[in-house]
Amino acid sequence: MNIFEELGKYDVIIMSGIPGSGKSFLAKMAYRRICSADESMYEDGVYKFHPDKLSGAHKSCMSKFLDALKEGKPCLIDNTNIEAWEISPYYAVAEAMGASVCILQVNCDPEVAFKRNTHDVPARTINRMANRLANRHLPPHWKVIQIDN
Repeated sequence: MNIFEELGKYDVIIMSGIPGSGKSFLAKMAYRRICSADESMYEDGVYKFHPDKLSGAHKSCMSKFLDALKEGKPCLIDNTNIEAWEISPYYAVAEAMGASVCILQVNCDPEVAFKRNTHDVPARTINRMANRLANRHLPPHWKVIQIDN
């Protein structure tokens, strides 16, 4: 079974990985509604990170996610989701609404990810995020599928 066949079993996929790991690339191949905070960071088709827009971007992502669940449509959360606290609202709501849910953790060497990241995230930040990802602890009942990219 390939990764997309396995992911097809789930109503909700929560992406997790450092910038440049290939999350968004894989998300676009999953053929489902994509909810992403990055969507709020585009100006005239160009990505421009605005820290002051981050809270609103995540609220918009959550709203789009809730709409997909209410409509019974499979969806994918395409954010970095490094820490459990970032994942938990999506996971808890999906479970509460009876949706099947998994986390797709995309592992990637930080140096490779730095070269591929399209949002100009500094190497130091990517390395810190990679360290947090490698050392995080998730609830044991959460379904996590890991792939190396």
